Amino acid sequence: MMQVARVSRTVFVESSPRLATVTEVAGPVWDASAVGDLNNVRVLHLDDTGAVPQVKIWLQGVGLDAPVEVDAHAAGGFGFLTAFGALSAHGVDPRFDAHTFLYEWLRGAFSQVARLEAPGSLEVSGDWAVYTDHDPGPGQPARVWRRDLLSGDINVISAEAGDTANGVAANGDVAFWTDGAKDAALGYNVWRWRAGGLLQLTSDAAADTWNTQPVTDGIHVAYQRKILAGGPAWQVAVHDGVAQTILASDLSQAPVRGRDYAVAGGWIAWTDEDAGGVRQVWRRAPGGAREQVTAAAEASAIEALGPDGAIVLAGGGRRWLAVPGSAPVEVGAALGRVVERNGFLLVLLGAWVLEITR
Repeated sequence: MMQVARVSRTVFVESSPRLATVTEVAGPVWDASAVGDLNNVRVLHLDDTGAVPQVKIWLQGVGLDAPVEVDAHAAGGFGFLTAFGALSAHGVDPRFDAHTFLYEWLRGAFSQVARLEAPGSLEVSGDWAVYTDHDPGPGQPARVWRRDLLSGDINVISAEAGDTANGVAANGDVAFWTDGAKDAALGYNVWRWRAGGLLQLTSDAAADTWNTQPVTDGIHVAYQRKILAGGPAWQVAVHDGVAQTILASDLSQAPVRGRDYAVAGGWIAWTDEDAGGVRQVWRRAPGGAREQVTAAAEASAIEALGPDGAIVLAGGGRRWLAVPGSAPVEVGAALGRVVERNGFLLVLLGAWVLEITR
């Protein structure tokens, strides 16, 4: 009798000259460092080849895959590299708790940091992280924290903020939105926290407009606006600490942070609907000049924005690179996810790290 064994494997085939291989690791990539020096590349990834999944940091210069954590529940997680270690987030046995827990590997020591209110509450930029803790203490509401990833020190930013989708910049600024369901008097408005000082950027009544889900680069704060009167209709807005500017108005669907608006190094990217209702990508330079980046028949979305204004965008199942002053060039299939690390645009695709070349 013949016995047959079948094994499924996912194979990615891409011949684009705009993609350069950086490295391959033993399992799905969670994060990667900048690639200016290949000997200093670090990759945070999951090694799922053994009986129990392990979170590891691949040190390319020495060819070492250093284990950070061994946990059967890490397979559904994600994480970020830090200057002296990594953050990892994943759940525990769902029979006991369905929440996502945040762990830190800092200078060789591993610890549990928080129980996150939602996975989307964690954001990292430079040496800073922002997140919402589900269980800060008996009788205490969920609070937004800013964490110093060099020292491990934390600051409470707000107990009135939304539970997810708050932003942090590489300079330590935090942009958050107040949750009108927690405090009706505050409404749904966007604030900036800088060096311990709070600045309220919007002041709309909850019955009129909801300002939520901000992103910040330490220069601008971009966010979505839900206009309730006569709507709902949606807008994309940006604030420089002095005045608000509406970038896109009368949108038929809610704009998504990161996909429909992004900021970096004073540059702003966003999507707006054309006359046919198709979302196109726009860009504004630090000096204020605007340009329409795409004019495609299918909707386009932002995947990453670099501090030099370079946009990686996706549309029609393909990926494109749009550098200021040049027409968009095709990169390849819109597979994996794109991250910007210190000016480098990286594609994290399965166990591979690829660089988008200029």
